[in-house]
Amino acid sequence: MAGYRQFHTQFWKDEWLIELEPLERYLFSYLFTNDLSSISGIYKLPLRVILNETGLHRDFVVDTLQKFQDARKIFYKDGVMWVVNMRRYHKNASPRTMVKVNN
Repeated sequence: MAGYRQFHTQFWKDEWLIELEPLERYLFSYLFTNDLSSISGIYKLPLRVILNETGLHRDFVVDTLQKFQDARKIFYKDGVMWVVNMRRYHKNASPRTMVKVNN
């Protein structure tokens, strides 16, 4: 959606994220930064796109997305992704952008 988006460095200090394995962190950061993502955190993201863009194995991605979902960090169903804390890392978004997100 957006061609450019700031990504806060505080993301890497998140206590939950620190406990993840490196490839899990990679996948989680991908969910924030892929070009289909939106500042609202809700967007369409087919599994085949995740696999193609990350190069990760299908079983790993499916299992890890379930792990993220069990931790209530994401919700993923029928190719629709909700990254729960997406807005948390975009607090500097303009008021105009935030109105659109809230709508």
